[in-house]
Amino acid sequence: MLKNFVFFVYLWVRLVECTSEPLYLTPLIKKGQIDEAQRRAEVKPFLPNVKSYSGYLTVNEKFNSNLFFWFFPTTSKFDWTTAPLVLWLQGGPGGSSMFGLFCENGPYVFVKDKLKKRRHSWTNFFNVLYIDNPVGTGFSFADSSEAYAANQSMVGEDLHEALRQFLLLFPQMQKNKFILSGESYAGKYVPTLAHTILMKNTTKPKINIYGLFIGNPMINPEDMLLHYSSYLSAHGLVDDKGRETLRKREELILSHIYAKHWAEAAELFQDTFFDGAYAKKVSMFVELTGIRNHYNLLQDTINFRPFWMNFLNKNSTKEALHVRDDVKFEEASGDVYEKMKPDVMKSMKPQIGIVLENFRVLIYSGQFDIICPYYLQLQMSKNFDWSGNWDYSQAQRQPLRWKNHLCGYHKTAKRYTEVMIRNAGHFVPTNRPQWALGLLQKFVDGSFDRSSGTLDLSV
Repeated sequence: MLKNFVFFVYLWVRLVECTSEPLYLTPLIKKGQIDEAQRRAEVKPFLPNVKSYSGYLTVNEKFNSNLFFWFFPTTSKFDWTTAPLVLWLQGGPGGSSMFGLFCENGPYVFVKDKLKKRRHSWTNFFNVLYIDNPVGTGFSFADSSEAYAANQSMVGEDLHEALRQFLLLFPQMQKNKFILSGESYAGKYVPTLAHTILMKNTTKPKINIYGLFIGNPMINPEDMLLHYSSYLSAHGLVDDKGRETLRKREELILSHIYAKHWAEAAELFQDTFFDGAYAKKVSMFVELTGIRNHYNLLQDTINFRPFWMNFLNKNSTKEALHVRDDVKFEEASGDVYEKMKPDVMKSMKPQIGIVLENFRVLIYSGQFDIICPYYLQLQMSKNFDWSGNWDYSQAQRQPLRWKNHLCGYHKTAKRYTEVMIRNAGHFVPTNRPQWALGLLQKFVDGSFDRSSGTLDLSV
């Protein structure tokens, strides 16, 4: 009898231990209980010597909208409280920033099915903050899909509120250099956030933006369209007939953009190029080329394996990260994408122009990307509406090196630097991790402000 009682008590204790409650940090932040909030947010390391914090920041109380963050103080020998802070945002729309953490630049990486430390993690030199954005993406959630962002303004407001709370939670970060970074569709999120901060930076704590560091971005689709067909033809992936087929599709998409038929334009763009998380049918690109990877010309298929997603869906992981255990983690949210679809083909040209007048901006592109290729980034850069446009047109392109290796090229005018990284696709930090980290270091230390010739990323 006593043995049975002890056994049931043991089972009850284990059940309680395995039931995780989501950690809402906003109430503690509002009460000024910062030490307690930090204590609760600390994550039990999955590997030795990887300190981190995670939890939810409530950005809209009406709908209980919560953005999930995972913050990693730098592992460098220097004091983390003085190191620059880098925010990483994934694209999509609806892509989780956990992809960037595990597959691109975070301290954790899966080698086959084993969790390891990433050699060239950005946390080697920087504090890095990952946020699942917008609401509804990854571990972020709301009680109603009404709270899901339908435009960049909503994205900017929610992110600004999350950052404001984060800097109250970690006041050590308030005076540090702050770099906004991301890739792909985050090429809209990042300038949106910078613009929102610029408009709202009278509120405390003030956000100390140093610059924007953006990879293979989708900023102004209008400037990029009409060039995909030529780009794919130049690489031999389509013949003259295929190029003409693509050209007609590009013109049709542009006609919808000019008519402000935003959802129709996005749907056509999706049907033309996407063959992944959001695809409803085989894309025109796949039909014409036979390639199912629109992220890298050199790879036929997308090679990211699901170990990191399986890891995030384990109850023990959810408990450690203080997230809801009743939500299945997904890399990409179709609901978020559908809500944001009318925004996909809209331009960020006015906002990026304002941002360029106020902050440093570096845009890097992988040489072999398909969906946001370097050649199309050049067309976009030529048309930015800012005071440095003429300076950019006259600037000389210069080599980038890593010791004895030519790793790319850079061109700088005033606050703007554009970079091409060789032998990389859409995910530059994945394909060329050492170069991507070196590029970020040179951006933050001001090397591009001073350089007028060849720049060595390894120095």
